[in-house]
Order: sequence, then structure tokens, then C-alpha cells
Amino acid sequence: MRLWQKIFLLTLCLTALAANSISLALLTRNQSDSLVLAKERIGTVCDGAVRELGHLIQEEKEAKGCLMLTEAEIRVMLSKIRLDENGQLFFIGSGEDRSFQGAMQEGEGIVISALAGRLLPKAEGTRTELVEKEGKIQIRRATTVFWEGRFYRVEVYSDLSELFGWFREDLVFCQWMSGTVSLLTAVILLCSILYLTRPLKRLEVATEHIAGGEYGYRIHVKGNDEIAELSRHMNEMASEVETSIRRVEELARERETFIANMAHELKTPLTSILGFADIMTIKSNMDEAERREYAAVISAEAKRLKILSSRLMELITIQETALILRPMNLGELAERALEVFSPVCAKRQCCVQRRLQPLWVEADEALLTSLVLNLLDNALKASLPGQEIGVTLEERAGSAVLAVRDYGTGIPKAELERVTEAFYMVDKARSRSEGGSGVGLALCKAIVEAHHGSLQIESWEGRGSRVSVALPLKSLQEKA
Repeated sequence: MRLWQKIFLLTLCLTALAANSISLALLTRNQSDSLVLAKERIGTVCDGAVRELGHLIQEEKEAKGCLMLTEAEIRVMLSKIRLDENGQLFFIGSGEDRSFQGAMQEGEGIVISALAGRLLPKAEGTRTELVEKEGKIQIRRATTVFWEGRFYRVEVYSDLSELFGWFREDLVFCQWMSGTVSLLTAVILLCSILYLTRPLKRLEVATEHIAGGEYGYRIHVKGNDEIAELSRHMNEMASEVETSIRRVEELARERETFIANMAHELKTPLTSILGFADIMTIKSNMDEAERREYAAVISAEAKRLKILSSRLMELITIQETALILRPMNLGELAERALEVFSPVCAKRQCCVQRRLQPLWVEADEALLTSLVLNLLDNALKASLPGQEIGVTLEERAGSAVLAVRDYGTGIPKAELERVTEAFYMVDKARSRSEGGSGVGLALCKAIVEAHHGSLQIESWEGRGSRVSVALPLKSLQEKA
């Protein structure tokens, strides 16, 4: 059952129950008040009749000049009581007519009967009760009086059939009205619910689209109520899911590319090693010079594999290991790295111009040394023999900025965004001839990100490149 159907049925039942309960309570109270009034009236009429009858008996005794009337005389006297057309009780006597002070309404009457015996039975006291007689409902007020040495029963009754008929009619009318009002209220509420729950339908449609893979689907949000807030949160969730899916897809593509490039980079040296090893195994009449040549090729390719595997392990370690950073002087670290690299520069007849400031950062010394050496190695490979390499370290906007500048061939603008990808090489043939593997800048980027820094590459074709690394600067107070 749908939500709107549940709300409709629940509202219809509750409204009908409330309306019927209220109308029944009001009708019952009104009926009870009417019965109380009828009881009071019948009591008043009964008391008035007893009082008037007592006066009549006294007057009859005075008229006859006797001390006590006989039962027969009382019966004769009572037989002369009549009810006129206006409901007035009057007495037909020997002289002028004497009317009762009380008046009785239509449907009311009086019954007087003699009780046997001289003693009043306990069960024959004054009482008021409702009785049903011949399909009619009457209220009866009966009391016992003592006249002339005898007990008489005076009973006054009033027909309440019309009152109870009105009650039944009012009850049926209220039931119909309650049903009509309940149905009308439920219909109005149903229309309101269907209008107000339209955003929920849009949410349902949105979840179906998103569940079906349409992560770019968004809900049109109106208003500031709870459903609008839920819709906004749904859109935010869809955006996060879409971003996460794209990130996962991009990561999967990068991994596929990484694996494909790694397989390609491993295939070339392995092919050379296996090929020359087979030649050395098959060829029996090989002279010493040829054997040395083949062995040198195998050694060079094996060294390439060693360097490549070492850098790959370093790259994986950086991404999966939490670093312990310690304060250190980046200027001194860069100076030591330049001293280690100086023999390689001398071999290529390149000189390094340096301008280093003593700036402190929090870093892993081994990784930061590897970063500087990789930047120098890339600059050297991009430079021609005899060219100059510039290394600077300076403070800029609260960061220690280490820049390595070469004046080599440069990198095309279209390639700048991809040079930090693993195994990506702008000039593959030249890079391999220089002993490159395409992992250096990817490793540098991973090291910088692990130190909460940033790496920027600028290049000008034919005029060289500059790689800048910015690391958070550590203040003197923090060092202390």
C-alpha cells in the first residue's frame, strides 16, 4: 500500500471516529439534560397533584361536615377529576368547578389507586422510572399518600416517545453528517497530501536514475521545507557519488596505463637481455671482443631494470607508508645532494649555479634527498654538454621554494600536464638513450605531496624548463 493511501485511510478513520464521538457525546448530553428536565417536571406535577388532591379531600370533608371520608366517598370524588382541552385538571363538584393550580401537557396523565392494607409496604415508596408500554416510552412518577386512614398510590406519567424519536433522528443525521464531513475532509487532505508529496515522487525518480547509473541526474529543488532539504542532500550525495565514481574510474585508467607502461618498459630490457644471452649461449665461436660487447649490453639493460624497480618500489612505498617528518635545514640538504651529484655533472661538462638560503622544513631526509637528485638528474638529461643548471632555494609566501632550472630543449605545452605520469616520456628514444625510465617526475610529485607541498613545472621550447617545489616553512618557534 502506498504512503498516500495509508494517510488517506488513516485520516478518514480518525476523522469519522472523532466526528461521531463528538456528535454522540453532544447528543447524549442533550438527551440526558432533557431527561433530567422531564424528571423534574413530572416530579413537580406529581407533587402538585398530591397537594391539590389533599386540598380537595379537605374541602369535601368540610362541605359534608364530617371528620373522615369513606373509601367509597373518596372514589366518587376522584372520579369527578377530569382533564380539560387545555390540559388543566379540574374537579366537577356539586357547586362551581374547582381547577387544579398545576397544568399537564399532551401525553401526560394521572392514575390514582387504593392500596390494600393499612400499612405502607417498603417497596411502595416514591420512585421515578422509564417504562415502555405499547411501543411508547413513558416516564412515571409514583408516590404513596395517606388519606383518611388509607394508603393511595398517585402515579403521574408523561410520554417521552417523541423525545426519544428526536434523539434517534438526530443520531442518524449526525452519523450522516459525520460521514460526509469525514469523507470531505479526507478528500481535501488527500489532494493536499498528493500535492505536498510530489517532491517525494521526484526523489523516488532520482534514486531510480542514480541506481541505474545516471550519476549526473539532479533533483529540481523548490522551497525550504524538510523535503527540499532532503532533495538538496540527495543532490549533494549524488555529486559525491559521481565524483567518487569518476575518481575510481580515473584511478582504474591510471592503473591500467601504469601497468601497460610498466610492462612495456620492462619488456624492452628483458628482450635485450634474453636475446643477447641466447646469442652467447648458441654461438660457440665467439671472440672476446664480441662477448664483452654482448655482456656490456646485458649489464646495461640489467642496470636499467634495477633502477626502474628501485624507483617503482620507492614510489609504491611513498604512497602506502605514513612518513615521520623531522625538522631539517633544506639548504644544507640540497648542498649535500649537489656534492653527491657533482661527479655526474663534471662528466657531462655541465656546471651548477646555486643560490641556497638556510630554510627549515619538516621532511623525511632520505626522500627529500631523492627528490633533489631526481630533479638534478632530469635537468642534466635535458641539457646539452657544457650547458648550465641553476638551483635556487628561497622563501616565498611562507614556503621554502626549491627551483631547478635547465636550458635544454624544453617540453611542449601540450605535454606539460602528463610529464608527472609514471613512464610518460616526451622523447622516448632520447630518454632511453640517457638511461631514463619516465618515473622520475612521478616520484618527485609523490614525494612533494607526501610532504604537503606543491610541484610546478614551467617550460619554454628550445630554452629549457624550471621545476619548482614549494614546501611549508617551519618557523623558529616550531624548531625550538
